[in-house]
Amino acid sequence: MPNLLKQVASAGEQREASHLAQQMRSEMSIRDDRITGLLAAALGFGQKETRLARDVLRTDLESVAQPAEPAFSPSLECADVARSLLNLRSVELQKSAKRLAKQLEDLNSEIEHLEGVLSAVPDTDSIAPSVQQVATAEAELRAAEKSVEKARLALGGAERRADQAQRELNAVAHEMLDAGAKDNNTARVAREVAAADEVLAEFAQHMIGKHLGRITDEINTALATLLRKQKLVSRVDINPDDLAITLLNPQQEPVDARRLSAGERQMMATAVLWGLSRSTGMALPTVIDTPVGRLDRSHRKNLIRRYFPKASRQVVLLSTDEEIVGDHLQLLRPHIGVAQSLDFDEADASTTVMMGYFDE
Repeated sequence: MPNLLKQVASAGEQREASHLAQQMRSEMSIRDDRITGLLAAALGFGQKETRLARDVLRTDLESVAQPAEPAFSPSLECADVARSLLNLRSVELQKSAKRLAKQLEDLNSEIEHLEGVLSAVPDTDSIAPSVQQVATAEAELRAAEKSVEKARLALGGAERRADQAQRELNAVAHEMLDAGAKDNNTARVAREVAAADEVLAEFAQHMIGKHLGRITDEINTALATLLRKQKLVSRVDINPDDLAITLLNPQQEPVDARRLSAGERQMMATAVLWGLSRSTGMALPTVIDTPVGRLDRSHRKNLIRRYFPKASRQVVLLSTDEEIVGDHLQLLRPHIGVAQSLDFDEADASTTVMMGYFDE
């Protein structure tokens, strides 16, 4: 029985790898077609050049090795169940099997629901802008997570220094006790060392809570300033053990980030970066590329009125001629110190910096 379960699990992993490879090839094929179209439009390719570029990309895609198909192909749920059963203790097997059967039933129901949803998905061209917005928002969220990771590393360094101080204190205590002092000061020294040890431990925990609390407060303040749907997400919470960020609704219940739109995810990532920047106490320059190109009108207005003028003492916005214009430009104008335009000359492949904002 264990050998059969191992075979099923291994076959499931092979199937997952094969399925993932097929998805990657499909996505790469779509990307190649898009690249061919962009090259044709940008460089003025004719049909011959376009066909040659497409053939080169297709040959490169076909050269990618495909993982071998398994001898037999169990369902993904079946493979997951097999892997789970291998790790269960014999005394819990029957109970866990019933639970997994219920999970399999729920998964089948979810699959039926998702199949219905997928049948209503529009064609690739119509959802391409939304896909790009999601990808951009996820990239910004990853940047925010990296900033949190840096804060976690700094916190780890403080903890290590506290541990080192505690070890040194313990060493001094042991040296004093091992010296064989027999006078009346021995008991007093032992009590003072123990008390100092407790104070040091409390200090380390206090420092973690102090810095983490300030970072959380700054992020929540930025979130309340930028995010529209306060009824969906009212604040965030950061776990002091692993520094994981959890979104909370007004009832203080966790909210799945996938429920947020692409624009809301970008606003969430902006709030995290803004909160981390403010919690450092350092006035560093902030550079923002295509600041509102992927946001709806309401989110654009929030950023222009509440974030850009306050993001830092010096903020550089790299905007296209279709982003910050009209009413949005008028809202931002009182805060603009210098406006310059970058004019690219295709003839000599050079860029000229000119004063003024585009055609103004």
